[in-house]
Amino acid sequence: MTHRGLSQGVAVVSGHVGPDDPRSEVDWAALATSRLTIVILMGVATLGSIAEALVAAALSPDAPAACIADGATPQQRSVRAPLPQIASAADEGGFAPPAITVIGDVVDAIGAALGQPQP
Repeated sequence: MTHRGLSQGVAVVSGHVGPDDPRSEVDWAALATSRLTIVILMGVATLGSIAEALVAAALSPDAPAACIADGATPQQRSVRAPLPQIASAADEGGFAPPAITVIGDVVDAIGAALGQPQP
């Protein structure tokens, strides 16, 4: 989740409660400007609103994102897209919990290491 020259840290947050929900305690604006890799757990249903909040708070719409379903199992699969399109890419792929989303430049570095082309 960190990579020399790309990210010096990682923030792991729950996406179970979306940014527009009054119960949300996540400072999405701070995350958007942190320059950290962002990992979202339990956020499949709220992924679109999370992406919108991060972009509205100044995270680049070109930020790479990946959604990984059934991680560490033989059924593991992933989809990559720029942040504003990651929710629709996950929907089109039929992604459902359990899934995580990773946002940041490390997504392209990890994908390249795995031989996956950029979206």
